[in-house]
Amino acid sequence: MKTIVFAGLIVLMVLSCKENAQQPEKASEENKEVVQDSIKVISGEFFYTDEAAVLMGKSFIYGVVIDSLAKELNEKTKRLKREEMDMVPVVIRGKVDSSKNAEGWKELVTIKEIIKVSPPKKEDAVKLSSNKKN
Repeated sequence: MKTIVFAGLIVLMVLSCKENAQQPEKASEENKEVVQDSIKVISGEFFYTDEAAVLMGKSFIYGVVIDSLAKELNEKTKRLKREEMDMVPVVIRGKVDSSKNAEGWKELVTIKEIIKVSPPKKEDAVKLSSNKKN
C-alpha cells in the first residue's frame, strides 16, 4: 500500500513540474516584444570621396560609414559616372544609426548589401549666358 501511495505522489510531482515548466514559457511568449528589423532597403543617390560618402534621398541625407562595402559601391558607381561630381542612383540594404557625434552627421548608414546601381539621370548641364556685350 505504501508503494502505491509513494508512486502516486511521484506521478503527481512529475505532472506538477511539467505544468510549472510550461507556464513560464506561455508567460514569456505573451510578454515578448516584437522588434522590427533595423536593416532596411534604402534608395537614393550616392556620392563618394576619400573623406566622406553620402546617400541622399527625397526626404533624407545620410552619412555613409566608409567600409569595404562602401568602397565596393564606389567602384561600381565610378563606371557609371559621366562626370566626377555625379551622384549615382543606388538601392542598398543598410542599418541607419542616429548619432549626433559621428563625424558631423545626425544619421549614419552602414551598408549591409548592394542591391542595385543605376546610371545617373541624364540632366542637361546648367549653362549661364550673358546678353551683355563688352
